[in-house]
Amino acid sequence: ALVPRGEELRIEVTVEESEKHKIPPPHPDNLLLFKSVSRGTTVPIELAPAGGPVFKGTLSKALEDMELVVRLGDARSDALNVRILARPEVDVGASGDCITYTFPEYTREKSTPSERFGGLSALTGSIARMRFISTKPLATARLERNDGTAFAFAKRIETRAVPAKDKEPATTEEVEWWELPKIAIDKNASFHISLVDVDGLNNTQPPVEYPIEARPDLPPTIKLLKPTPSKGD
Repeated sequence: ALVPRGEELRIEVTVEESEKHKIPPPHPDNLLLFKSVSRGTTVPIELAPAGGPVFKGTLSKALEDMELVVRLGDARSDALNVRILARPEVDVGASGDCITYTFPEYTREKSTPSERFGGLSALTGSIARMRFISTKPLATARLERNDGTAFAFAKRIETRAVPAKDKEPATTEEVEWWELPKIAIDKNASFHISLVDVDGLNNTQPPVEYPIEARPDLPPTIKLLKPTPSKGD
């Protein structure tokens, strides 16, 4: 069982059909026992009746790997291993300046400084390029606009240098980038990133919504320098 770290864990227990005549009454000893794998401590949670042969209990916040045992009347379940994993998210710090723009050809602007991950803002008709590093290895990544269009990121593995630290020599490491080479800035909108990691967990829901600002190309202004106007003109 995989559970996102820090989230509520709800457990439902159903007495088997052949054992319905043995359904235990409500009792303080009807418990879910969550045992920490690393520390060995156990947290008991009340297992309350929810109608007929069904009993329910909730751990308000799952923080570490556990073994779960159900204690219901005279019955004891086998231990169930529960793995607690973080959800994948965009690693804004590791991604650095990861957004660049290409302006419409008529502007003759060739390049702009890169920006950190976030909302998009550029002249209408521009093209944005986005890439990022995730906090976990991913299976898929998509950019989804609020108008219903979606674009799949492609994975790219790059090797980067790791400087020497303390007594450890300098080395290299492989980094998993996710890239989207073309996002048209054609109208004001918004977008969010949808991630699914290799364990099947998605990013926090609802995801952060980022704006897309398509700035209009305003008419040019002209300032007459020569000839200078005469007094009285």
